Amino acid sequence: MRKRARTRAATGSKYERQNALSARGVLSRQVSAQRIPSGFPPEVAVAGKTGTLEGIRNEASVVTYPDGRSIAIAVFTRSLDIRARNPEADRALGEVARLAAEAIRLS
Repeated sequence: MRKRARTRAATGSKYERQNALSARGVLSRQVSAQRIPSGFPPEVAVAGKTGTLEGIRNEASVVTYPDGRSIAIAVFTRSLDIRARNPEADRALGEVARLAAEAIRLS
């Protein structure tokens, strides 16, 4: 059941497939590549949305590998550092996302 829920979230059910593809198309045009995308090589497509408030830095993405397999990943963080730009934190967020995606791919 857990694997089915992950697959549906990443690819959409038959009924939802067109909407899921449309949403991923919009999200893939995100300009920011500092967070989740920073953890993946260029051949892995990342379609996501960031969220930032003082001390909070989040992103949810669908990561699609060259073999066509997609995984939905979300990373939520809180920090005492309230800078809007924090490249180290953004890279760490990408690394956490990559490690989570690799664990899911191996399961």
